[in-house]
Amino acid sequence: HTLWHYGTHHMWHMAVLVLARKIVVTLISVGTVYLGVFVSRVLGVWGNGVNVGLWILSVILVAIVTFLSIYTATAMMIESIHLKDALMKAVAVFRNHILVSIEMALMLFGVELIAMVLITALFVLLAIPVYFLGVITLFTKATMIFKVAIAIAVVLLLIVGLIVVGFITVFEVSAWASLYVRTREGVVKSRILHFFGVK
Repeated sequence: HTLWHYGTHHMWHMAVLVLARKIVVTLISVGTVYLGVFVSRVLGVWGNGVNVGLWILSVILVAIVTFLSIYTATAMMIESIHLKDALMKAVAVFRNHILVSIEMALMLFGVELIAMVLITALFVLLAIPVYFLGVITLFTKATMIFKVAIAIAVVLLLIVGLIVVGFITVFEVSAWASLYVRTREGVVKSRILHFFGVK
């Protein structure tokens, strides 16, 4: 097979994987909502505890589906295997490294939070001069300057936002790929277990 055929072949597998994940997550979410409404109607106030349990269960299921889809995609990219084989490897990796997977997800979530804070701070920094230009415009009637300042601020924010999103995407893909390779080599251990002295 040529490189083009190889790429398009796995592209369709990736597309199927992403679509399947979205469908499963949607079904879990919708099913949880409908089941929660049914429980509330049948049990009334007593159904609140059951609904909490249902939401916790749905979050766990969505997390499992997400982890499996990530490991499956990673296995397909790294080992160049088909979707079915990649899914089997993903199940094995996740089953043997549940805590490590959770730790990685929490770390990446922290990175995303930091990125959001940085983008918000940038937005505030850009908004301050624009605000003062707006005040000046009220007195000078120089609306063109204000419009140009807004356009420049929006463009800068979009550029920085795209750069940050691109960096996060590359970082997350690299992090999951590195974790997958380390789990395959058997050199990765849970930091939580290590903290409590469990080998």
